[in-house]
Amino acid sequence: MNKGASNTIKLSIIFIVLAVVIGGIVITLNPSENPPSNGGQDDDGQVVFSEGELFEDFENITDWRADGIGASQAADTSNVIHGNQSLKLTGTGGEVAFTTKTVNIDLSDATNVIFWVYVHNKTTLNAISLYISPTADWASYFVCRVPAYALVNGWNHIVIARPEFSVVGEASWSSPAVLLRVRVRPNEEMNASVSFDDCRHSYSARAKAVIVFDDACNSIVNAQQIMDENGQAGTLFVIPSYVGSNGYLALDQLQTFYDSGWDVSNHGYDHRDLSNLSQEELDYEVNAAYDWLVGNGFVRSARLFAYPYGGYNDTVIDVVREQHSLGRTIVAGDYQPHLSNFDHDIQYKLKTFVVINATSVQAVKDRIDSAILQNGLVILSFHQIVNEDACYETQCLTCSFKEISDYLKSKEADIDVVTLSRLYELYNENRTADN
Repeated sequence: MNKGASNTIKLSIIFIVLAVVIGGIVITLNPSENPPSNGGQDDDGQVVFSEGELFEDFENITDWRADGIGASQAADTSNVIHGNQSLKLTGTGGEVAFTTKTVNIDLSDATNVIFWVYVHNKTTLNAISLYISPTADWASYFVCRVPAYALVNGWNHIVIARPEFSVVGEASWSSPAVLLRVRVRPNEEMNASVSFDDCRHSYSARAKAVIVFDDACNSIVNAQQIMDENGQAGTLFVIPSYVGSNGYLALDQLQTFYDSGWDVSNHGYDHRDLSNLSQEELDYEVNAAYDWLVGNGFVRSARLFAYPYGGYNDTVIDVVREQHSLGRTIVAGDYQPHLSNFDHDIQYKLKTFVVINATSVQAVKDRIDSAILQNGLVILSFHQIVNEDACYETQCLTCSFKEISDYLKSKEADIDVVTLSRLYELYNENRTADN
């Protein structure tokens, strides 16, 4: 017997012994439980290459000049990404608040701008904006508006590719930026506060796309055939109490998806809005579904969660966090970079692009192109994939889905299609490498 074969046998014996001693968790130890889960697409290598070059840390509030009716600014030492504080800007009575700083920044080689914002109460906020001007009198400038629907309460990491800025006047990136401004627009007659921190440029990463299907309807087999042809795999968010019932995939079908590299993940046991439940009901919805997934062998992707109806709050996140690594919302992910900071629950507020029957294929292609420009992440969320008569909001025509899948395939030099479990695995690899 050669030395390699002997070592293989010894390793197998170790795993058997661990299974006997620990009992029942051998599935989490078995190396074969980590198959290629990206449907064959090449996603090797680092995800985030550079977090970008810091050009504003918001540490010196006195350098900033607040303006606007009722506007105010203050150092926020409670919500901080970089250094000792962020800048909290507040608009009152529905009036726009903005604050401006005189700078001298060379952005001629910048590919994008990436920054953090902490939203204190999304329901009162209309939008935030970032302005960059190469002229001292605002005769020309760049501006990007981020609407509240693309933000969550708490921290948001925002990446804006250079072409996504609107150009006013004859602004040129080749000229140094001399004015920097952030703006908060509250909803009508409301007060809104946003804290800004850690503004960088030239963030660099490998763009990723994740295709997810909520509810695990049986029409997803139409998508599977298309994705198989393109070497892609997806993530199914399953409702255990629906499995095998009329219109939903059966357990053996889920196993087939899983064995071919797809994720089978948690969408709540009975698909109830978690934000409206008692603590006991909440615990059951989240944990009974997790136990069902693990009990049926879907271990690789059991720790991924999608909030039913997008309903979540801090209490829900606390329960989800106990046994899950990622949580996905239905908040629009228009400016979503990759996860690089796991300290502020942002991994439980992943944003998505929800595709419904009224969504044009071109809109989906545009979002994919935006993710490529941003070096970021796009999660495309579907429900049912039907061959004809997409009359319900949650339905997408098979021909439209094929066009989207084919478009991703045509862009594989610029963006990888991966499952959500593979994405999290890559994030962990990057974090380990950075440490």
